Amino acid sequence: MTEVYFVNDTSSGLNWGSQATTRCLRSLIEDNGGTITETSYKSSLRLPERKYNRQTITHSTGLFQEIVINAIRRDPVAAYRSLNSIGDIIPRSYDQFDEFAQMVLNSSAFTREVRAIESSDVVIINGEGLVYSSDDRCTRSLFFIAYLAKKYLNTNCVMTNHTLDISDEKLHKLVENIYPMLDDVVFREPVSARKYNHLCSNHSVSVDPGFAYDNIMDSDQLKRDIQTDKLNIRPYSRAIFNPSESYVCVAGNSIYSTKSEYKAEDYLNICKELQKMTQNVLLVISAEADENLLVPVAEKLKLPIAGLHTSIPHSISLVANADLYVGGRYHPTIFAAKGGIPIIPFEANTHKIQGVLEILELDIDIFNPFKINDNLSSILSLAERYLSDPSEFRYLPQKIENIAGNSKTNVNYIRDHRN
Repeated sequence: MTEVYFVNDTSSGLNWGSQATTRCLRSLIEDNGGTITETSYKSSLRLPERKYNRQTITHSTGLFQEIVINAIRRDPVAAYRSLNSIGDIIPRSYDQFDEFAQMVLNSSAFTREVRAIESSDVVIINGEGLVYSSDDRCTRSLFFIAYLAKKYLNTNCVMTNHTLDISDEKLHKLVENIYPMLDDVVFREPVSARKYNHLCSNHSVSVDPGFAYDNIMDSDQLKRDIQTDKLNIRPYSRAIFNPSESYVCVAGNSIYSTKSEYKAEDYLNICKELQKMTQNVLLVISAEADENLLVPVAEKLKLPIAGLHTSIPHSISLVANADLYVGGRYHPTIFAAKGGIPIIPFEANTHKIQGVLEILELDIDIFNPFKINDNLSSILSLAERYLSDPSEFRYLPQKIENIAGNSKTNVNYIRDHRN
């Protein structure tokens, strides 16, 4: 068996898609000859590990100015990221990687990760939707682990199951220097490959492992599980949600990075109008950030919510059994397609929605989530049309059945290099 250090296990996060895709990716690794001997979870990769010495203090001098500037600009997210980088042993730019790598290898910092690399045959990095901004500490951690593995510790390394959508020059430099070192680079959709194939000739295109998840319940089973409290739909009225009746799922979006950007009023308007077309509107909180967006909508309109702690089979099944899905979340879009239901997509924080629609061969409009009210009539017109005739989406379950096996290519390196 090939011993695997699995980096960026996202199953501990409050995100439906991350839990589903990580479960499936771990199964693919094990089914194709790998044994996961060590794991780094996304939650731990986000937490700064501090070591105050000459390198980290020198590295931190410019951060104090960034904190002040971001505070003046009223950008608390950027200010917090700068503050958390002070003394951190994860470097902020590629130019610092060698200096910090040598520091890590000659000190007590980052020892767990170094030992995990040294003791494994291959490092498998689950990129998911993380590779778009160098501001994210978790993103830089993935690259730093890859760099340590390939340049310093003579260990094979693969970046798999991910969307690449470069938003800043620092990330571009990381990609152009580190991707060519890797033993395999696997994108989960074709847009990334088309945009960035010039940065890595060693890439391939797969599909998200979540496509292969096939434990979908019917509406009757969902109804029984609600009645027996196996499935908890958060009520904002006395009415009990009935999945056997017609309903529309409305999901949030990864594009809203701060509370000031949430478009709760716009979602409120969408849901008000959808209530005129169908018996039920079910709000889908598939990621933690969507609580702040959708709970106010639920409270004002007395709508039920499928919340963060919904199980993987229940979350997939709730979306797959709906009559319509509206939203900008990547994995719930896949769940909707599994049920062959119509999709009204919004742009996300990367081009991942465009990518998944290309995989599904869906030539439909993707709406701007910052201009929902401007496009409200078009969105509602599509909703009315799809609810009356969903036939153009009915091919999707068979399409997914045909391509689900392609998710195995996420772990081709393990299959081709079994010990």
